[in-house]
Amino acid sequence: GAAHAMGTSAVSVLINHDENIPSNSSQFVYPVLLFGGGLLTFLDTYRSKPIGTYSKLPGLDDGPVEQTAFDRKLGYKIGMEIHHGIFMFLFWLVLLVGSITLIGRGYDNKY
Repeated sequence: GAAHAMGTSAVSVLINHDENIPSNSSQFVYPVLLFGGGLLTFLDTYRSKPIGTYSKLPGLDDGPVEQTAFDRKLGYKIGMEIHHGIFMFLFWLVLLVGSITLIGRGYDNKY
């Protein structure tokens, strides 16, 4: 986790205003870094001794189950409920569509 965050920060600083790396390369680099971090986290959850600290699934003695088993497992593994993830995805989608619309209408990004 921390090593990936430091590497991502180093790449961000390297891309920002570097003379040899075009600034539009970030449109490829950042999604790759995001995917890499998610993949590392996903793989770490299935290790016998994970590096990260993840919440454990509640037992049957913890009260009534209001979600399906899949929802509970996924929600507790990533520490976020499903509707929060859906909201974050929709927020990202609005930003993406807004950016594409601005560029399509001739907005000149000076960076």
